[in-house]
Amino acid sequence: DSVLVYSSPIAQFSLDSTSVCHPLFVRFENSSLYADDFFWDHGDGTTSEEDGPLHEHVFTNTTSNLIDYEITLTATTLNGCVDTALTTVQVIPPLQADFQPVEDGCHPLAVDFLNESEGALGYEWIFGDGNQTEEDNPMHTYFNYGITDETFDVVLVAHSYFGCTDTLQQLLTVFPTPDAEFDVDPTVQVFPESTVNIFDNSVSGSATYSWTLGDGTESEDPLLPSHTYGTWGSYTITLTIDNGHCFDVMQQDVEIQAPPPVADFTGHGEGCAPLVIQFENLSEYGTDYLWNFGDGGTSANESPLYTYYIPGVYTVSLLVTGPGGTEIAVRDTVVKVRPNANAYFTANPDIVTTGDPVFFYNLSNQADEFFWEFGDGTTTTDRDPIHVYQETGTFEVTLVADNEYNCPDTFRLADAVLVDEGGYIRFPNAFTPDVGAGSGGAYDPTRLDNNVFYPVFGGVEEYRLQIYNRWGELLFESNDVNIGWDGYYSGQAVQQGVYVWKAEVTFTDGKQVVRAGDVTLLR
Repeated sequence: DSVLVYSSPIAQFSLDSTSVCHPLFVRFENSSLYADDFFWDHGDGTTSEEDGPLHEHVFTNTTSNLIDYEITLTATTLNGCVDTALTTVQVIPPLQADFQPVEDGCHPLAVDFLNESEGALGYEWIFGDGNQTEEDNPMHTYFNYGITDETFDVVLVAHSYFGCTDTLQQLLTVFPTPDAEFDVDPTVQVFPESTVNIFDNSVSGSATYSWTLGDGTESEDPLLPSHTYGTWGSYTITLTIDNGHCFDVMQQDVEIQAPPPVADFTGHGEGCAPLVIQFENLSEYGTDYLWNFGDGGTSANESPLYTYYIPGVYTVSLLVTGPGGTEIAVRDTVVKVRPNANAYFTANPDIVTTGDPVFFYNLSNQADEFFWEFGDGTTTTDRDPIHVYQETGTFEVTLVADNEYNCPDTFRLADAVLVDEGGYIRFPNAFTPDVGAGSGGAYDPTRLDNNVFYPVFGGVEEYRLQIYNRWGELLFESNDVNIGWDGYYSGQAVQQGVYVWKAEVTFTDGKQVVRAGDVTLLR
């Protein structure tokens, strides 16, 4: 018999790497001979029957240690002949470069990088602005002095224990921060000067402006040239520039000082007491006011209405107090209060018959012009008139007294005079004769000296008066109603004391009366 001998296969292969970093990508080149079928065992639990000249496989290592994988290629012929080729692949532990995402921000942007890499021995940070470091968790500040956004490429390269590297890249945008800058001139003024000029020196690019002037005024005008304040006070000007991402703020204090007050007022007058004067306050920059009206009166009202009661010439002053100090305004002799006339009179006698005179005694003060109305339709401008009523009745008498200042006064006496058809006679109960010499009994009924004892009478036709001492001795006798007793007897003044009088009277209407009484003589 003949023996059939088959050719044995030759299993062989090559690979492009035997020790690389996880994950390990290996390309196998199958160079086996005389084989028809192939079986790959990767050593990691996976297999393949791929029969092409090239075979690829990825080896992983999720541990922290080196792993050796034994790769077996089994080549088989159709006749069942087998050959095996072996090799080993070493895969190092995994390496992953990672750091927490960083947020974009405004210049200057300080970034704390948090390294979250795994399996690394060392690090290389490339910040993208020309700076780098090998720190684990570095802090780095990015700057953008321009007016447009600037993007930086941040790269972390992680190095493993076995020389492998992994890289992570992130983009970081740094926005330009506006520079709010302005000047104010002037910063201190005294009201009413209150306009400040504003000079903008900002670097902003494309940004919005927001001004607050400290008095409630706001503006978005980038070229705001000036501002005028309505009153004094301390104000803060604030400029905020915002480009949508970043902003900057600058403030400047401005002081408008309160001015010293200006004291001024109007108000004057001349007239009779009581005189009412309206004072008008024309002062500026005041908050409190003190008026002195010159007669002892004061007021804290802004524009007072004041009444003067006492005649005189008065100087008025106004003291104005404000945030800026005090000032006083003085007006000399601006108020002249004139005295009023004081009208008054008496009538003697106040009971008469028709045809008898009535003596009016003018007792007015502060007056030099007079107007009388006697109640019977007649008038006069005499100072001390004598009037004879031609009709009977009771009469009201009015006296209007006036002076050079035209400040009149009126005195009206109702039932001032009673005029009757018959007569009357009344005697006083005391008198004070002259000590030096007697008057013979003649008297002036308009005088008020009371030196002669005589009656007040009217309508007397016949008359007899007798005076007795207490022993009944006749000391004086008169048959003329116009002759009274002067307190003398036989050319000598009688002693002070009480004397008795008796009068027999016949009136014009024919009526006869006898009257008696006593009179006290005083010395």
